[in-house]
Amino acid sequence: MSKSSEPFTWKNDIRQPSAGEPWRYPKPDTETPPNSESHYVTLPFVDIVTSSVHNSHGESRFQGIRIRILDKNEGPLPTGRADAVLPRYLEILHAWGLTTEVGEEGPPIERTAIWRDGEVLFHGRTHQSDSRYRGLHVITQGQLERVFVRDLLRHQVLVECCTALQEYTVSESPEDLDRPVRAVIRDNRGPLNLSLTERLTRGRQELDPSSKEAGGKVDANSITPQEVLEQANRIFTPYTVRFASPLTWLAIWKVIERVAEAFPSDNLRVHLADDAAHVHSVFGAFELNASILDASNLTWKLGYCARNLSPTSTLLPTYDSERHLHAANVVEISGKYLHYCCNCDIPAPQTHSLSKDLGAEAIQHAVRGEPLY
Repeated sequence: MSKSSEPFTWKNDIRQPSAGEPWRYPKPDTETPPNSESHYVTLPFVDIVTSSVHNSHGESRFQGIRIRILDKNEGPLPTGRADAVLPRYLEILHAWGLTTEVGEEGPPIERTAIWRDGEVLFHGRTHQSDSRYRGLHVITQGQLERVFVRDLLRHQVLVECCTALQEYTVSESPEDLDRPVRAVIRDNRGPLNLSLTERLTRGRQELDPSSKEAGGKVDANSITPQEVLEQANRIFTPYTVRFASPLTWLAIWKVIERVAEAFPSDNLRVHLADDAAHVHSVFGAFELNASILDASNLTWKLGYCARNLSPTSTLLPTYDSERHLHAANVVEISGKYLHYCCNCDIPAPQTHSLSKDLGAEAIQHAVRGEPLY
């Protein structure tokens, strides 16, 4: 059974146990000086990227660009949301120098077995590729987020928790050429804590099951751990699954599958990535790994444009053309995987039509087995 590693720090480039949480800043015992105006102005060369802390690594580590990272939550997830990193995506983490930390958090899965009604449908090696890495490296989203936050702090980049972008404007006036972008950032430590937005959204969806985000009338809170265990034992017959220790967390998935119409805004000032751009089943850990590729694709391009090494109108649009098609593929493939494992007769989502202008026809033969003419 996978569990979180004990807190540790990489002070002086040596891994050693930590008595607290070194990624927290400011420290709990320190006092923050009062500020009557809790807002800031974003620098003119900073683009606003809506995603998790993945996006900062490719942009800030080597290009000398000043950035700000906002997180509406109070901190990394304490537990839950199991995930895994695939071999190809460990190549990206290797370029960031984070492979060792990520690989030590959880055990690697080297073989996969798929069962249905007591019969083995598949048993073989997991995620074979010609990468230097092998297997599926298990890690929770909270653990991976802490790895990113610690590494950013080593490079003097701070993740500002409990903050969110309220508004931003882009001036076309010749008088504002030096500072054309103005953004207002609010501190959410107030009467309405935006870290509870997910809870408020869930309440709205429960009141309106017909909304697109509701995903039907399934009440996930009514499903108990005992029901999950009974279902697992039916699948794994004649073997038996039991809890080896007290249950720490339980996740019930309510699958929502969709892709954004476009990843960048018309003026190329705002770019979507990760869950803001594509949402699908958690089967196969596609979402986490796709977001790593989103970040690595987008951030170096932002860095080049910010340093005037490439025209913005030429380089930045390639992010949408390259990653939008991949997102459409992931949504469709993960949907097929989910329907296969759940023995579901409902048709899987057909998202290639959303990317017909991005070259989807050229790869239909690889995804669906259709001939290429």
